[in-house]
Amino acid sequence: MDFHLMREARKEAETYLRSFGIDISDQSLGDAMSSYFNIKHKLIEKAKRNVNWAKHIRQKAKALNCLEIILEIERKFKDGGDINPYLSKGVLRADDHDILLNDWLINHLHLSNTKRRRSDFFFERSNFLLFFYLEQGNVYFIDIRAHGEEFLFAKKELLEIVNENWPEVEEKFRFGDGTMRSTHDLSEEQLSMLRARRVGLLTTTEIDGITYMPGSGSSTSGFSVKARREMHGFHRSLHSIQEYLDENYSELKSQINRKLGLSLREVNFSVKLIDGIFYVYETNTESFISFES
Repeated sequence: MDFHLMREARKEAETYLRSFGIDISDQSLGDAMSSYFNIKHKLIEKAKRNVNWAKHIRQKAKALNCLEIILEIERKFKDGGDINPYLSKGVLRADDHDILLNDWLINHLHLSNTKRRRSDFFFERSNFLLFFYLEQGNVYFIDIRAHGEEFLFAKKELLEIVNENWPEVEEKFRFGDGTMRSTHDLSEEQLSMLRARRVGLLTTTEIDGITYMPGSGSSTSGFSVKARREMHGFHRSLHSIQEYLDENYSELKSQINRKLGLSLREVNFSVKLIDGIFYVYETNTESFISFES
């Protein structure tokens, strides 16, 4: 089978990443798609979201003189603006893995709104970071931490704050019903060491007698297990679609001609990436193909 749909998907992924100044043209097909899914996992999609603040953050932000920048970030989340320039620069490197995000689903933003050069994508790095949890339609501002704090990306207090402020989120973070005891409840120092070394380990964390495992963890390469599953699922789906198109080519051509009143001698299928979703479409008519039962 000529698996051309995956090659077309690769072209779309290349175009998307090129908009961030990332060139994957010299990578193999497999490596290129891995790069795309890893970077996509770390970026924040533009969408309007409700913003939820932990009870202590406003006062802490005032004391640290960073309330205005957080209010600016809040407005962008509410308006569906671009949050990505506040992220760490490593998000645009395919070989850079955010282990805290992989393990606990907690991300962080730099509290800065200035750039060294107007053409820069990222804002300058800052002394303080805003840690947050993101889900469909909601963002939760968890805490502000100094960039140089010891064991910064392994602070169990981040999970404790979620527990204290948002019971509905805390339940999602539990490992099962939360009663299963961990056989290797690691200290912050141990977690920090493993994450710094990009060790692939799915860890549970126990707080006040409840066991948590918010994320899916990392592979031995540091690659997000969640992103890896998404990539493999996409590959399987596209392979199945390719088979379906090949096996039902004549019938699909007849359906397209009847529906649109055309007499195309041949139809061709390709892939488009729109708002983070890959779609299969017929190129002559720009008709998107539905595969729902």
